[in-house]
Amino acid sequence: MKGSLFRKYATVLMLFVGIVLIAGGALEVAFNYAETRAQVELRQDVEARAAAVRIRDYLKGIEMQVRDVSGLPWGALEPRLRRDEFHRLLKLVPAIADIRSADREARERVHVSRIELDELDSRKPVANSAAYGGARDDGVHYSNTYFKDGSEPYITIAVRESGPEGWITLAEVNLKFVGDLIRDIRFGREGRAFVIDGDNHLVAHPNITHVLRKTVLSGFTPVRAQRMAAESGLRTSSQTLENLDNVRVLTTYAPVGVAGWWVFVEQPTGEAFAPVYASIVRTVILFVMGIVLALAASFVLARRLAQPILALQQGAARLGSGDLQTRIDVRTGDEVEALANEFNVMAAELQGLYGGLERKVAEKTAELEAANRHKSEFLANMSHELRTPLNAIIGFSEVLKERMFGDLNAKQIEYVRDIYGSGQHLLSLINDILDLSKVEAGYMSLDIQDFDVPAAVKNCGTLIRERVIRQRLHFECAVDPAVGKWPGDERKFKQVVLNLLSNAVKFTPSGGTVELRAKVEEGWLVVSVRDTGIGISQEERAAIFQEFHQVRTVGSAKHEGTGLGLPLSRRLVELHHGTLTVQSESGRGSTFTARFPGPSRRQSHA
Repeated sequence: MKGSLFRKYATVLMLFVGIVLIAGGALEVAFNYAETRAQVELRQDVEARAAAVRIRDYLKGIEMQVRDVSGLPWGALEPRLRRDEFHRLLKLVPAIADIRSADREARERVHVSRIELDELDSRKPVANSAAYGGARDDGVHYSNTYFKDGSEPYITIAVRESGPEGWITLAEVNLKFVGDLIRDIRFGREGRAFVIDGDNHLVAHPNITHVLRKTVLSGFTPVRAQRMAAESGLRTSSQTLENLDNVRVLTTYAPVGVAGWWVFVEQPTGEAFAPVYASIVRTVILFVMGIVLALAASFVLARRLAQPILALQQGAARLGSGDLQTRIDVRTGDEVEALANEFNVMAAELQGLYGGLERKVAEKTAELEAANRHKSEFLANMSHELRTPLNAIIGFSEVLKERMFGDLNAKQIEYVRDIYGSGQHLLSLINDILDLSKVEAGYMSLDIQDFDVPAAVKNCGTLIRERVIRQRLHFECAVDPAVGKWPGDERKFKQVVLNLLSNAVKFTPSGGTVELRAKVEEGWLVVSVRDTGIGISQEERAAIFQEFHQVRTVGSAKHEGTGLGLPLSRRLVELHHGTLTVQSESGRGSTFTARFPGPSRRQSHA
């Protein structure tokens, strides 16, 4: 052979180039991503620590101002002089909203505010008792964040005075100035920072709306991670998540070192990982270029294989369409030629097998047609031969039953009725067998005419009513007013309905219900017979339309019948191009539904 078909497949080259490009690009992206993320995390960590230092210095600066005021020799100063010093402090530190001094009994002695009147020696209980107590114990105390009058956040810085009186100076600080610091912190083009306190309240954020909403970030992912890290003593790396404005960001954090505050720095991932995205674009361009080159090389190799493969495909198509004389002429000296030779051998064998099979099928078909013809002739002759004496038996027994030739005793009447009933049953069996054989042989024809459906349905109900009364059943017959005349064979229609009603009555115990309903639905005449009888199990439902099959239910008596009613009914309905279906559960009754097509539906079946 001139060469292996495997070596000619151009896909090998395409796969090789593609795998190399994908692997190289994936490694480049992975390394670039790891390196870029490490750099971004490092820069964010530096920014977070720098922001934490700025905020800590800012708060410590206010604390030092308050500490300086509280360190004055207050014992030598009058309250009004203390008030003047507080006013001077308010001018020096705009963030302080008000300041007050409380004695050892936690009563206000001096109160100076930017929005309220000054108070001297009011002796009111101090407002922020927690801050007062913290400063009393520790010397300096930062309160939790609170919102004054439902607006901006505040904290109270309480400092214990150094004098012998041990008074406490409490400065209320407006944190909007911390927000100004946060807004000045920029990381890249869109990076920014925010601050939370020890209770996870948002203290400062570039979007002041989040602060004014009193946002609590206990459930925020980076805050949870920070709290867990603080408890375990381990620091977690930066995290990628959605921030408060639903923007995907990379976030890191650092402790402020005052009042349990933490500062978080975040940067949109699109900006943080822009180098990675650029690398991905370069990789995709290289990959596309490699694929184009691989396709060009593959085309040159595949062109030599196109003709023999096309010949194989066309030959297989002709063989599949039934042309068993097809042969393929391929001379490539490789596996394609070997495959074509095997194909030709297979086609020759199929041609021989098919010829023999056709002869056998023709012989079997002729035998089956002859057997079916003989069966139909036999049934026709036998039905005629059986009906003649059977009609005589039925007629004579009816005469005796009606006592036309004199009275009979009770035992004779019982025997005569048995003879009459058995004769009728046998005649019905013969008629069903004959009808079924005619349908199967294709001799059964329909007399299609428009007939009065309501009258036919009610006539069937009348014919079955005697058995209903005898078995003490409740019978309902309902015909939709929209039902009128319908094209079909009225006699066959009645035969189907009576068969279904007979089965329903037969398998429904005393006190049960049998319903007969007819309606028109989307161009179909729908006739349904529902009963509350013994029902049909799932296993039985698959066999009830087979000839001579009768439903067997555990614990129930054997019912009369031949097992031909349902198979014959289905075939009669199908002769009308309709359907006969059943819905049933064991012990819950059954519903048989026959659907007969109207004129438009019959045309579609024609």
